[in-house]
Amino acid sequence: SERRLLEEQAPHLLEIKRLEAWCRAHPEEAPSVSYASVRLPDPTPEAAPEVADRVSGCYTRRFYEERLANLMASLERSGGLAGESVDRFRNEYARHYGKQWRDFLIDAPRPAAADPNVRGSPFLSLVATIDENTRIESLWRGKPPVWIRALHEARREDRAEEEKPAPWERYEEALDAVASSVDNVGGRSKQARAVAEDGENPFKQAIDLVRRDLVPIDPQREEEDQPARLALRHILAMPVLNGFSAVLETAALDINEVWRSQVVAPFPTPLTADQYAARKIAITQFKTQTLAPFWGGCGPRPLLEDRAIRVSDSFVIAVGGKPECNAHRVGGSSQKAEVITLPVGPQTVRLVGAPSQVLSGGQVFVVSQDLTLTCGSQPPQRFEYSDGVGEKAFIWRPECDYVQLVVRVRSAGGEEIEIPSEWSGPFAFADFLEAGSPAAGGTRQWTVADPAGAGVRVAVRYRQMGGEEVLEHKRALTSSLPGSAVR
Repeated sequence: SERRLLEEQAPHLLEIKRLEAWCRAHPEEAPSVSYASVRLPDPTPEAAPEVADRVSGCYTRRFYEERLANLMASLERSGGLAGESVDRFRNEYARHYGKQWRDFLIDAPRPAAADPNVRGSPFLSLVATIDENTRIESLWRGKPPVWIRALHEARREDRAEEEKPAPWERYEEALDAVASSVDNVGGRSKQARAVAEDGENPFKQAIDLVRRDLVPIDPQREEEDQPARLALRHILAMPVLNGFSAVLETAALDINEVWRSQVVAPFPTPLTADQYAARKIAITQFKTQTLAPFWGGCGPRPLLEDRAIRVSDSFVIAVGGKPECNAHRVGGSSQKAEVITLPVGPQTVRLVGAPSQVLSGGQVFVVSQDLTLTCGSQPPQRFEYSDGVGEKAFIWRPECDYVQLVVRVRSAGGEEIEIPSEWSGPFAFADFLEAGSPAAGGTRQWTVADPAGAGVRVAVRYRQMGGEEVLEHKRALTSSLPGSAVR
């Protein structure tokens, strides 16, 4: 059997490399412990290629107590190896054993997730597995590594001479209180707001317990093996944090309902100027009355450790609107927030005429190009250009609702054709400006075609100065808010 084979090869296996090779070759006799076995995701090789996803089967309590300890004792009794050699191997094995479990603790994946099953958290399984496999007094000879002592103290359940409950007993009581809050689905938004407003809540109390009593770290001095202590502290906090994330998920859905009913639904686009102003007021009220406890500066603020409400990037931009929010980070991605404002008052757009170009249609040439802007009851503003130097300063107002461009071409035989184009509606001038595309010499180009189907196409060119506010006006009144706040 494999067990007899192990006994026969024992004198040759008391060397770490050979022992590990034997364990790899006999996984049934020395089963490894992986993150998957405690229901945690394995580290991705791309993100952490140097991180192992499991503890070798050579370094489990089962293998040590059922196989290795007996073999070393037998070799010492039989004289198969000198006692010094066995001691040297035992010390080296203990170092490797401690390192494997320390690495397993520190490298454990700790993804933020919404997990309402607080008492069934995989992080509790992880801690229990490490605790169980490091309680080997004969291996440590009364001197386990510092991080193992810290773990065992956190997991201590006997009260000794203390009047208050033991550390793990207090931790389980705190988890029960957290689980009760998470299980109360109808009260989750209230719990989230209590945390946001620094009120008394079981989540903060549980985190404080972990920091203060289970894994205390003195900030005034460098603790021995601080990386392992910090990892243990964070892992013990994970059931609380992931439970709170489940609470925040519900809170975000409630926030979303208010957003949709009070801000989005009442203001379908396109808007009038009055509707635009009313929508801005609605956004301000929403931020003050609903969003404020969860918000900070340019986006969701951390409420408990790193946990914040999860909302969409477009929602963050929609409720931002401050200059300092122009560059903010959402969910780990950097995104520039465009602040749209509604221009007020008349805006001047200056157009300088430039020679047009016939693109197709045979032997024809451009006689003139006539651009007219009509603004309500005001007299039309007209710019007729044929050649040479000519320019026109158009005064745009929000009531401008009609633009016409008429290009006249003449054939070699003297026949004249008019090619009209028009833009109408509240954004007529903006639509006209957007129809132009960059062309040579700093000009913009509008391509028009003979509606009669004669095949005449002309590139009309102007040099444009101004117009940004006209386009901004259109964007402000046509930009829809995101229909959902959550992602």
